[in-house]
Amino acid sequence: MDMSGFEDDERRRVTSALHEEIGQALTALRANNAFLLRQTAARPDLHAAARDVEIQGAQIARSLHALLHPAPLPEEAAQALQPQLHELLKSWQDSSRQSARCRLEIRPPHLVLPRDLSLTLCRMIHEALQHIARQALTRPVSLSVRVADDDPAVLRWELASESLCLAASLPLATEGAP
Repeated sequence: MDMSGFEDDERRRVTSALHEEIGQALTALRANNAFLLRQTAARPDLHAAARDVEIQGAQIARSLHALLHPAPLPEEAAQALQPQLHELLKSWQDSSRQSARCRLEIRPPHLVLPRDLSLTLCRMIHEALQHIARQALTRPVSLSVRVADDDPAVLRWELASESLCLAASLPLATEGAP
């Protein structure tokens, strides 16, 4: 693995750890604060303090999201999906010593996604591939990614082997996402 690949992997690991740890803490804080807001409705002074905590928690969540998911540079705003998924499948085969053939289908064939959506999709598929590797499945693997026929605002993916099928859907519109 080259140095930039190592740095990218390390950045992803740190980002994931921060997101998980701080995200869980913020979720607990917000849940506790929701309870305080309900309990202090009759005490305006305490209710105002609890409301301030709620606002600060939301600001921290937005700041964390901005730090962990910076806005893409213009040249990174959209990415062709086929080369990314091809590389992901090749890397999985190499790293897990899979002898299984991988078939990749993308519809439309030259699908381009926003960077954040592309990264989310690749992470989900990577996790599914790791699950297949843990199951020691060596049969052919098929990955299908397509815009839903019944809803053009939905992206569907399916990873299947002889004895396992993992699938999910993602909304194509990501504007306004937290």
